[in-house]
Amino acid sequence: MQQLHHDGNPLKRNYNTLAEYKLIEDLPDTNPLAIINADCAIVYCNNSFKNSFSKTEGEAFCDSQIDPDLVHMVRGFIKSHYSSFHFDLQLGYNFLNESNNYSVDVERIYIASVEYFVLRFTSTEERLKLEDRLNTIHNAIEYGNVPVIITEESGKVIYITKSIEKFLNKTIEDVYYSFFTSALVGLISKDDLLKAEEAFNTNKEWTKVVAHFDERGSLSYKELRINPIYKGDDRPVNYIITANDITHYLLKNQIIKESEKKLRLIINNISDLLLILKADGDKILFENANNNFCEVFSIQKNKISNNDINDLLDEKFKTEIRSAIDELNQKNTIYIEFESNRNHKFYSGKVSYLDYNITQERFYIVTLTDVTTQKNYEYQLKKSIYKEKQLNKLKTAFLENMSHEIRTPFNAIAGYSEIIQDCIESGDYTTINEFMVSVKEVLNRVTNLFGNIVEVSQIESNEISIEKVVLNCNQVLRSVFAKKIEFAQQSGLEFTIDIEEDELLIEVDWIKLEKIVMTLVENSLKYTNHGQVVLASSGNEHTVEITVMDTGEGMNQEEIKFLLEPFSQEEVGYTRKYQGAGLGLTIAYKLTKMMGGSFTVLSEKGTGTKITLSFPRVFDGANR
Repeated sequence: MQQLHHDGNPLKRNYNTLAEYKLIEDLPDTNPLAIINADCAIVYCNNSFKNSFSKTEGEAFCDSQIDPDLVHMVRGFIKSHYSSFHFDLQLGYNFLNESNNYSVDVERIYIASVEYFVLRFTSTEERLKLEDRLNTIHNAIEYGNVPVIITEESGKVIYITKSIEKFLNKTIEDVYYSFFTSALVGLISKDDLLKAEEAFNTNKEWTKVVAHFDERGSLSYKELRINPIYKGDDRPVNYIITANDITHYLLKNQIIKESEKKLRLIINNISDLLLILKADGDKILFENANNNFCEVFSIQKNKISNNDINDLLDEKFKTEIRSAIDELNQKNTIYIEFESNRNHKFYSGKVSYLDYNITQERFYIVTLTDVTTQKNYEYQLKKSIYKEKQLNKLKTAFLENMSHEIRTPFNAIAGYSEIIQDCIESGDYTTINEFMVSVKEVLNRVTNLFGNIVEVSQIESNEISIEKVVLNCNQVLRSVFAKKIEFAQQSGLEFTIDIEEDELLIEVDWIKLEKIVMTLVENSLKYTNHGQVVLASSGNEHTVEITVMDTGEGMNQEEIKFLLEPFSQEEVGYTRKYQGAGLGLTIAYKLTKMMGGSFTVLSEKGTGTKITLSFPRVFDGANR
């Protein structure tokens, strides 16, 4: 039986050399192959041909030793214009193979523009084996329920499996030798059909996931895929269209996505600040963070993944994180705790780690718990404890001072009473008059003591009233100076006043301001053994300052704040050098604050003290 293939336009294939042809063409030795010229001379043959025909290169192929039918068919093809020729032939003698039935393929080629002819011999037995293999593959595809469509180079359908017929609800007769997109009509949209055709025209792969309901109404998902099949060169010879069931894959992915979504919701609803980092060599990269963390650190959540922490975190927090991670790795412990503060908030931090064995990666989980309320509570508690200690200290000082300040004058009065009684019995009325002056001084001291206690109590309970007037503070300073100059001279001290000539107007309570200045001057005179005391005033566009400065004993700066509390003195107990309940500075300080002024104490042990009162300056039309 002879079979002729001719397409009306002989295919000419040109090669520069025979060696080039050998490199390009696949020439297996399993089947005889020879190349002859127009004179039937052999220019190339493989070993199988040599063994089968006992001929080699340079010898004539069409001679008396070759089967006449084969010679006739080859010479006829040489004289024709066909590009290829196929026929089956039973040779009159046996080859080395057991069978002598062969299929012969003759193909016209050109090498360096010279016409040659390729002869290929395939035994019928091998062809049957090949057909069996193809049938086996076909059965595997059919019974394996693999949905497949195969097209030729032009895209026309030449083969479909039973499973694809069921999927498309079309038979082979419906789509055979029609363009492949006709088989997909009704399954995908017109736009997708155009995209599939475009992929075909550009020799590119194309995929599309479609939902499919079977005859039982069950939903499944199929992935349509078009793949070009190449043979040697860049031009595809076939296309395979598959419809793989990806339902399980999609459902599994959906479950994973739902789990990830739930995890993200859980992470984002955690009230603590949560940060997940990943180690990458020497770098620490962002992996994830919850909304609270991103909000506090002003980070856009969609831009953090795989970014270096150096690019997004401030230097302080970055250093805290790295130090905690380094300590965690060095100590090989479960977690490390640290403290952090940001925007007036305090956080208790914890860093732990998780090793992911599949990718050999280490992740660090950082949590920050807002402990601002707890810190404030602790601060207030410490403050209360400190205040309680101070109150206990003040209470002790108060009892000691009151015991001393009250017993001393009353002991003096008791002593004076005995002396006065003796003087009355002896009729010494001159001495009685002298001691009566001392008794009055003692009683005035007791009266002032109780007056100061009452005033401090009123100040602490906000029961004291302030009656402000606009006055020239220099008038108050001159009044105090006039009252205390004689006492200063008797004490051997230099007491001077240094005031500005201009009026320095302030709005204060006159009586209370004079009391404040008097108290400060008396303290300076009391605690200055030698040297001078200066009472001064000055002003600028905004404030007026009243200064009392001395060259007395002075005090330590850290002790000043205690002297501004009630009943505090630099020395306590019965052995202290100076008398007094320790209320003077307290009253002066608190009254100054109540009148809107500031009270500043500068002092150093052994060099003296400078106290400055500062009040807002008031201008009228005349002194502005």
